[in-house]
Amino acid sequence: MNQIEFVSLATGQTAMIPASAVSSQELEFMRSAILAGGAELGMPAVELVVERPHHPEDPGKIEEGALIYFLRKPGTDGVITGAMVCWDEAYSEEAWRFVTAMQESSDVVGLGCDRPAPSVPWSAGFCTSEWAAQSPQQKRQLADLDVSLAWACV
Repeated sequence: MNQIEFVSLATGQTAMIPASAVSSQELEFMRSAILAGGAELGMPAVELVVERPHHPEDPGKIEEGALIYFLRKPGTDGVITGAMVCWDEAYSEEAWRFVTAMQESSDVVGLGCDRPAPSVPWSAGFCTSEWAAQSPQQKRQLADLDVSLAWACV
């Protein structure tokens, strides 16, 4: 596995992100943040919140093939961006349906992707209306965090 397909739900554009885009130190740090369920990242800081999908037939069992994360202003519910990351084919269709349906029932900005789920591993990134308030530097930082977090999952 040397590439992750990144799908922007805001624009419908896709990109193949190579493993070389993230250093081993970044991967190690991001994996620890994911395992902890969250962390403050970057400067200026954003808060990472990780949600692991629960198995539909056993609410106590956490799925291990996909997760969704949010990046928000620290100490608030103000989500700026996030992504669903899927690395197991068994979860791909359900994870894709969930993240694309989320666009219709929240303040997620986007086109509403009507394409089929990408091949695993994939990351479907989304943003909210808070995205527009970010400076170009902050948007680059958030995009870099998205790439690092996606690779840390797989």
